[in-house]
Amino acid sequence: MTKLLQEAVALLGTLPEVEQDRAAQVLFAFTRELNDYDLNAEQLAGIDHAIAQADAGMFASDKRVKGIFDPDPMRLRLTEDAASDLEGIKTFSEDVDVSLAARIVGQIGNVLSLLKRYPHLGHEGLRPGTFEMPVPRLPIVIVYRIDIGAREEELVVLRVYHIRQDRAA
Repeated sequence: MTKLLQEAVALLGTLPEVEQDRAAQVLFAFTRELNDYDLNAEQLAGIDHAIAQADAGMFASDKRVKGIFDPDPMRLRLTEDAASDLEGIKTFSEDVDVSLAARIVGQIGNVLSLLKRYPHLGHEGLRPGTFEMPVPRLPIVIVYRIDIGAREEELVVLRVYHIRQDRAA
């Protein structure tokens, strides 16, 4: 077992039993799906055709790929406070190590991208109507809500806190 998986399992062990069971069901479903398939002759022929395309340099355009994988399902909005929080985290981190700052900001950005696709990943927040999502491997939590507008849903980041900050006030 990798160290990251060990950390994740240890963290899951701190959750209420109902949440632990949900996580276990997800893991079981994931492992079953990894090996629960057989490819037929037509699919194997399709793979051979795709190998020939790749060998010939025949690839979909970047625009086409972006349209498939990055349809931007939700608009991301930051409150002024959240933007200030992020700038403060970046500035503080840059004072310590510029490459560390880039990794921290990148990790926060990865979590925000994930939340745009799966906004209910976070848990219920301390304030009504809010959610909180910890940033893996960092002492940072993103506090957000989901707004439903006339044309689209929006992920509204309210604050980005270091976990030792008092968030209840």
